[in-house]
Amino acid sequence: MRVVAGPGTGKTFALMRRIARLLEQGAQPNRILAVTFTRTAANDLVEKLAALGVPGADQVSAKTLHSLCFGMLSRAAIFQSLGRVARPLMNCEVDALVCDLQE
Repeated sequence: MRVVAGPGTGKTFALMRRIARLLEQGAQPNRILAVTFTRTAANDLVEKLAALGVPGADQVSAKTLHSLCFGMLSRAAIFQSLGRVARPLMNCEVDALVCDLQE
């Protein structure tokens, strides 16, 4: 399922209800992946899913789109086969990342 809507329209709520319904219908939690654009949204989704009280909701994986793609490229040894070094950040982005992670 893909949810496309503006801010404050209930995307997270709709996604959580869909995941809860899948789990209630017997879907395996390790087969469900929620993909968001930001780390904050992914972390919030994990916390909200765990609070649902639906068995298995705390085992659902939530990632950012970039994390998902980077992981796929790494597992498939794409970087190695191209002779490239994985560098997800540009040098000018390091300071911003450090600030984000200091909390």
